[in-house]
Amino acid sequence: MAELVQVPKWRSFDGRDFATEAEAEAHEKANFKIVLVGLSVEKIDDALDRKAGSENVGAAIERAAYLIATARRKAGDLKRKPGAEKADDAASPQGPDHSHEEVA
Repeated sequence: MAELVQVPKWRSFDGRDFATEAEAEAHEKANFKIVLVGLSVEKIDDALDRKAGSENVGAAIERAAYLIATARRKAGDLKRKPGAEKADDAASPQGPDHSHEEVA
């Protein structure tokens, strides 16, 4: 007699099925760029506003930003230059940050 067997599957953002969650996540992590192709301003805005259905876009943007920042750190592009903190404070719309200073 035939028996119905249900096999649990994990589906990635691109519709591929995997036997385990770890396999699906590894596939998504390796192929995140697919989600970024042809993004509209509206889809990016939805991800920034954390609207339902935009999770894949947000995750792909975060992954890309992480990889870019990691590469820039390795290249030394993200190292602070001496005096950069003071320049950042002076350029801030709120003015310099004096919260670390003691009040007399």
